[in-house]
Amino acid sequence: MPLLSGSTPRHPTHITLPPPFLTSVSITPSPSPRLENPLSSPLISPALTFYTAPSSPIITPLVDEPMEIIPVLVCDPPPQNQPLPPVPHTDDTFPEVSGLDLTLDDEGLEGLNPLEKIYLYSISKATYHRVFISCDLPNLLDQITPQEAVEYVLPLLQVLSKDQDESVREALTSGLASVIWWFLTHCQVVATADNQINSYSNQSTSISVHAFTPILGRLLLSPNGLVGSSAKYVVVNLLQRMREADSPEDQLDNWVAGLSFVSNASLNEDLTIGLFGRSERVLFEQEILWGLVAGLDRLFLDGDLDSLEDRGHTPCSEDSANFSDTITASEELQKEEVASSSSAEDFRRKENINPYFPVEPSAYSNGSFGTVNNNVDSPLSVSSSYSSVSRGPTINDGDREDYNKESQEEQSAVKRLTSMSLMATVTSTGYLDEQAQNTFVKEVERVVMDPIYWVRRESSFVLGALAKVVPDEIVHTSLLPLLERLLVDPAPLVRHSSLFALPVILTRLPIKYRRVLAVHTMQSMSVDESPDVRSGVLEALGEVIHTFHDEYRKPGDDTEGPPAELIRMFIGRSDDKKVWDGQQPALAQPFDRDKMKWLDSFYNDPSRPLICAFNLPAVCMTLGLSRWETLRETYLKLSDNPAFGIRRTLAASVGDLAKVLGPEIAQRDLMPVWWDGLRSQEAEIRLKIVQCLETFVRSLNMTGKMEVLEGVLEAWKVNRWSGWREREHIAGCLSAVIQSVASQEDQEVAHLLQLVCGLLRFALIDNVNAIREAGIHTLPLIWPVLQRYPKVLGNLHLDLQGLSCSGVFRQRMTYIACQQVLLLPDGDTEAIKVPDEELWTTLRALSNDPIVGVRIGVSRLIASLYAYFWTRTSPPVSVIDLAKTLSQDSSHEVISYVSGLSLLDHGRHVKNFSQVSRHAATFSRPPSALPGSELNEAV
Repeated sequence: MPLLSGSTPRHPTHITLPPPFLTSVSITPSPSPRLENPLSSPLISPALTFYTAPSSPIITPLVDEPMEIIPVLVCDPPPQNQPLPPVPHTDDTFPEVSGLDLTLDDEGLEGLNPLEKIYLYSISKATYHRVFISCDLPNLLDQITPQEAVEYVLPLLQVLSKDQDESVREALTSGLASVIWWFLTHCQVVATADNQINSYSNQSTSISVHAFTPILGRLLLSPNGLVGSSAKYVVVNLLQRMREADSPEDQLDNWVAGLSFVSNASLNEDLTIGLFGRSERVLFEQEILWGLVAGLDRLFLDGDLDSLEDRGHTPCSEDSANFSDTITASEELQKEEVASSSSAEDFRRKENINPYFPVEPSAYSNGSFGTVNNNVDSPLSVSSSYSSVSRGPTINDGDREDYNKESQEEQSAVKRLTSMSLMATVTSTGYLDEQAQNTFVKEVERVVMDPIYWVRRESSFVLGALAKVVPDEIVHTSLLPLLERLLVDPAPLVRHSSLFALPVILTRLPIKYRRVLAVHTMQSMSVDESPDVRSGVLEALGEVIHTFHDEYRKPGDDTEGPPAELIRMFIGRSDDKKVWDGQQPALAQPFDRDKMKWLDSFYNDPSRPLICAFNLPAVCMTLGLSRWETLRETYLKLSDNPAFGIRRTLAASVGDLAKVLGPEIAQRDLMPVWWDGLRSQEAEIRLKIVQCLETFVRSLNMTGKMEVLEGVLEAWKVNRWSGWREREHIAGCLSAVIQSVASQEDQEVAHLLQLVCGLLRFALIDNVNAIREAGIHTLPLIWPVLQRYPKVLGNLHLDLQGLSCSGVFRQRMTYIACQQVLLLPDGDTEAIKVPDEELWTTLRALSNDPIVGVRIGVSRLIASLYAYFWTRTSPPVSVIDLAKTLSQDSSHEVISYVSGLSLLDHGRHVKNFSQVSRHAATFSRPPSALPGSELNEAV
């Protein structure tokens, strides 16, 4: 591989390969001699079919001079030893290898350098080779130069993104964010197209800002949902990395300039910046937000992508403010040109030009909104455009032209759909400045008029995301009119999805107008002819009511509570008994269009109980404790419903409701629901009850707390908690239960602590390690409170002592782990328990345990205690004696922890244990033995 020298980097002219050394295959000689040892690097990756590497670089202008290919004589016999044909000089990125015999043993891979490995694996015929290199590419990039990466690896990314095997593209997207970040930080990002980069006289390797747009665009448009969602994550991840790359001063400037709030949680503490400076980040961010997110529907892909990559893109504007001006100027120019155009279709094709991408045929109609076509195939049928045409009768020119036009329209619709989905994802992350927000709003205004209903439906999700971040003025002037248009859309699915953007927009409006809009929209949509829309009203009703909660009130709002009309819609009519007890059958579609019929269908919807059960906590939080009686009857009806989904939903919300309603109402109205969940035969319902146990118990009075804990303990005794996750949650929340009564001191508290210790004992003897660890972690948290109750603490001490002499070795190891968390401090805190003679006696007995794992636990505890006491005073005699005993153990692992502790010069050895965790579950490598220690002598 040629090395870069001088002030100007020289471009590689070829990829060298090891000379042929297998008898089963003959290979064309490399055009240049290989200088390094081909066997100097070990094989660390799977086997790969072997063939000749290209003899020309990626881009022809970068070649200093063409290579002369040495002619090779090909003999007929034997076929298996026939040499490969010579590789001709070519202007393509890579030579054609489809006709070559690519079979080689695994031994042929030894000696490949990283660049050769990337190339050969990427174009291998074996799928698992391409999957492997797609996953390992982030690691291999650090082993090659930026110039090699730009000339060889970057085109291979294009190849992998076009791979027909879904697993290859899935593997590629999993690490694509790190790959792109490597290029951005190791190369100089410029606004020039790829074929003009050579004109830059730069000391560093340059890369076009548009280089990754086609790759990301193709992956985003993949019909594979996993690939598409992973590609969305790549875009969001890159934006987040760029935000983290900004200095604190830049972040403050961005906030002052109007950027949305972005969490300062760090993705990577060692985030590399390299050549990716502030101006380069701004340039690439423009490309992501405007060229990819907002411009995806005008991006040439698939067949047209190759020609786009060859000629490059229009240079990007350096100033983000110029983007809107460019669009405006382009639109004015297009309107002048359309005067001389003879076709309205030409105008539609030029109406929305993104300066980043060439003009593409559009599927928009220039008719009015009321004439949009709502019978276009759904997105499920669009995937056919990605597959080849099935064989059938011969198609004439007219039919073929219609088919091509229809296929092109479907592909364009998929791009617009994906652009809206990506726009909603990026907007929800908060990485938008004012310019990007305005651009996204304009895109939504355009897509709301789309002739295909499932594209318009996607725009409602962007509408809701934008409503959270844009200023109030834009909400009033732009987003609200768009919502009103979607709410009356002729397509039922569009009207249904628009309901979920309504609550977000309502929170941005003054409360008086909010009340009017909420009541009018909910009442009118509840009598919609579509059952999906009516069900959507029920689903969104709880969130709409919650918009009248105090947290959304603004200064000057003098109206309290949600409108009574919405509450009546939520609780339903008192005479619809069959709906609440689960006996209401699915309703048939009425034949007339009488609104009363539709209203009856709304109130008698069989899904109403489940939807109300799900939304009831939000409605209860809005109404508050004072208006619980309004919802109480509805809640009691729901609690009597035997449906599994309703019971599971009520079980999951019992804790949150108890926080709002207080101990008295929780004891009266919620306790029956909790007992029903505890006695349930369905594991999911029991798990939901246990997950809210901490919140529920903290909200009860002392009598209620003891009643609940007695029920939990009795259920554990009879093995009702059959799922290990249920028992783990119980063990994990015991400390919170004790903290809720830590400030009280009476006989009832002592009884409650006794119940908690009983549950802890069951956790410590459980067969599942995760549950035992949860109990061990809880022990030091409750020990200080128990010290105020000697009788309760004495009972717990006896339980722990019983573990040390148990016939089950896991319980003996649990005893050691419990002593470790009690005897060793956690951080800057002092140890909870002081060792006594009973402890040393027990540890001496366990130091001779027949199970080596128990002795290892004792040895590790003794070493940690030695380090702890040595840094303060001096180790107790019992610790030294136990260390000597364990140093004579027959197990090498036992000796490794205590070897050298009795030496006078033990400072370095003790330092090894100074950071040892007090939790036994934390893995620690045995320390290195000291010179002259018993371990060395034994060895």
